[in-house]
Amino acid sequence: MDVASSRGAHLKSVGLLANNLNQLTRNRTSLTKFVRQLHEQPDNFHNMEKWFDALSSSDAPDSMPPSDMTQGDFLDRNVVLAFMRRMEARLFVLWKLMMLRKRVLFVSGPPVQTLCTNVLLCALLDSTEDNRDGSSLKPSTLFFVDLHDMDAIKLAETYNACSTEKIFETKQELFDALVVDGDIRIPSRILQEQCLLTAADRRRFVDYMETVVTESKNEEIGCDSVHGVPEDARTLFVDAFASLNYSVLSCLRAASSFGEGKITAEDISALSLDATSDIPFLSALAELHGFRVEFPPVVWCPG
Repeated sequence: MDVASSRGAHLKSVGLLANNLNQLTRNRTSLTKFVRQLHEQPDNFHNMEKWFDALSSSDAPDSMPPSDMTQGDFLDRNVVLAFMRRMEARLFVLWKLMMLRKRVLFVSGPPVQTLCTNVLLCALLDSTEDNRDGSSLKPSTLFFVDLHDMDAIKLAETYNACSTEKIFETKQELFDALVVDGDIRIPSRILQEQCLLTAADRRRFVDYMETVVTESKNEEIGCDSVHGVPEDARTLFVDAFASLNYSVLSCLRAASSFGEGKITAEDISALSLDATSDIPFLSALAELHGFRVEFPPVVWCPG
């Protein structure tokens, strides 16, 4: 049922709350079964209570280690690749938005699962060396929101969420960037300049896509990768951005702390960024983190 025809219909849903994504991943099959049972018999908790008692009395750990979480089917190879193909090089516009801690809202029709995986993958774009496992998502990762959440997200300084409510598209005061079927709409002219899609982004996307496709395929069929040990798509995806983020922030920090506070066009190009078009992004990022950095003057070519 599409969003327009479902308006006014009586919808019944059952949700699960968890403070750790690992717990959901580990027990997803059982929890999905119980959700369906509760949808049909909302007062019958017998099977869930038996399962919980058995789980509580076992010696099983409360949560999986981060390395095991990557094997869960929340973010398998097909999901990661579908997200990358949907966004194409615009993936790096999302990356810049997340690095600048902006309010990003995905809006599309059902299924909600696709929207929520978009949010989860988007939340991993600003991963760092210390947080590359993604086991503890930031509080600003809201996942699904609806009309009742408008007041709350209006007050949020940063968030990453999704919705099937088309009315959000008209509420520009609620978001900094709206993502509709892979198209990114940024109302602010200043933020558009800071998150510009560049030729460097397009080249980097081709490299990232090739790495994820090739290396994760090796993992899927059990072959050695060119780097020795095959890795899953989610790990490759997160590691690529964690490495990029480390390089960018380290460059800004070093210039601010140890150098003359200047970053050259060569420094920017060495980060695989555009030496001209990415200066507004780097300048905003430096200001966000309190780095005192001087950038080359931006000279825009006419036409």
